Amino acid sequence: MSNTVFSEDSEESDSKVIAERHSAQFVLDASAVSTLRLWLFSGLLLPLLSMAPLLYLQSRRLIDQQANWYFPVSIALAGWLLHGTSSYRPTSLKRGRVAVVLLWIGLASAALGIYWYSPWIIHLASVVVLTAWSLAAFGGTSWTRVLTICSLFLVTVPLPSGRDAQVSNWLQSIASWCCNGLLDVIRIPNIVEGDSMQIAESKFRVSVACAGLDSVFAFLAIGIAIIAIRRCSFLSGLITLITIPFFAVFENILRLLIIAVGLAYFKADPSIGWLHIGVAVAVFIATILAFWLTHKTIVAILEPIDAETERETRKSGVIHLYQTITQWPVNVEGQLATGLSIWRPSLVALSGPIVICLLFGAITFYSAMRISDRDALIVDFGEGKAALMPSDDAFPEQFGNMKKVGFRTITQPGMSTQGKYSHLWRFDDQGNKVFVSLDFPFPGWQPIWSFYQSNGWRILEIKPVEAPENSSPAWTVEAFKMQNQYGLYGYVWFAFFDENGIPIDRKTDTEQLSRKNIFERLNKKEMPTTQVTYQVQVFFESGKELSEVEAERNRKLFFAIFEQVRQQSQSAMMKAK
Repeated sequence: MSNTVFSEDSEESDSKVIAERHSAQFVLDASAVSTLRLWLFSGLLLPLLSMAPLLYLQSRRLIDQQANWYFPVSIALAGWLLHGTSSYRPTSLKRGRVAVVLLWIGLASAALGIYWYSPWIIHLASVVVLTAWSLAAFGGTSWTRVLTICSLFLVTVPLPSGRDAQVSNWLQSIASWCCNGLLDVIRIPNIVEGDSMQIAESKFRVSVACAGLDSVFAFLAIGIAIIAIRRCSFLSGLITLITIPFFAVFENILRLLIIAVGLAYFKADPSIGWLHIGVAVAVFIATILAFWLTHKTIVAILEPIDAETERETRKSGVIHLYQTITQWPVNVEGQLATGLSIWRPSLVALSGPIVICLLFGAITFYSAMRISDRDALIVDFGEGKAALMPSDDAFPEQFGNMKKVGFRTITQPGMSTQGKYSHLWRFDDQGNKVFVSLDFPFPGWQPIWSFYQSNGWRILEIKPVEAPENSSPAWTVEAFKMQNQYGLYGYVWFAFFDENGIPIDRKTDTEQLSRKNIFERLNKKEMPTTQVTYQVQVFFESGKELSEVEAERNRKLFFAIFEQVRQQSQSAMMKAK
């Protein structure tokens, strides 16, 4: 009995020793605590503070676009996952050096973004800084898991030059093409013309019907979150991410099918109103469920061995090879808090760039208070001012050889490449359709042919048109010819004028609205004089190509229409002031 008691005491004391040794590994000494505090202050708080003014402007731009509303959730989820690692301790020398180099890159990008007054560059730089700080601060977490979680920050950065919208439009065009085939199979008559789809007598835009929070980038954020929470292998996570575009297309197809069935059989229109929101939410939940089940299937196929069982089982050579290929390497805990004294001087060396960023950040804050952002002017354009612009009574029932057959106003959700508001008049010109529109507001002169390309038109020719003689100041008129899949020809003439009713020259406006660095922005003489612009366009549809005589007649017609709309808009803007 005594031997048994002695044995139990020995085992208990041994377990206590092991536990104490294990916990001692993670006890931070004064040097480690000081390093973490220095890293938190100089590696995260100060850089983000210097970027704060432009990060605020970037957040305003993201919030204004419905497809990007997921970004606060993605950022909050990334922060929660990092906090949940419970491993806030210094990392190894090698990873610390990588983190410092990344921080240098982030600070250099931030300085460039502040100098060029670019919220997008600042957004990207903040993600680099967050990633660099996380790599060194969470030394008890594998570097690959840290990078996976930080990808949730990265996915909030929109692609440059509107490429994210192009990707979404491309996926939506694939969805409309697939839906067209499925509707033919179930014998629902439909017509697809680029971004437009017609069911029965109702016509709607695919981009509007499929708009919402559930963009492909929102799905990407959800996929990364699932991978980070479930801690799956690299191969499983990679294949899961590859399936995301397919589910984005599947979600759009499902929404279009529901809209088509509602219009064809139930005389309901799920493309607008609360019914559209209900369909969007239901389809989104169904798609996420399908995505989750697909992810679990991928994991079940590629990771057949349970993680707990795997630790207790002797691994064969095949299993070891499988893990080497499909799993991320893990940071060795024994290397934690080593070499801190070696890379800590690098943090002190960062003081120079950090001070520069802070100075630039202070200048940015001052300039943001002194000057207004161009995009903010568009967002703040009120409904009351829009209601004063020319409407139905802008043209008589008979305008030249054309007869007015309709008028409507269109308000785009959020920001749009075609302006937030559009006043559209329809005319009949001896059997040919003529559309006149006043679109506003815009930040300067903008090309518009991409809108027609997304609606199924093929651009054949783009050329400038001579303005009327003796026009002062000089201004730009553009015209382009196009053709659709049905052989119809389309001709468009368009031009812009500013808030004073003065027509805009493309070259001059491009020079005025070119990117200004922060010091030029602080100089009032260098600031662009044209901020908000208005566009007038005339679209002429014909079954045949126009002759030179007909083209000249339509050119003169455009100038008459432009002058009519410009003068009435000028009067309306004077009232608004």
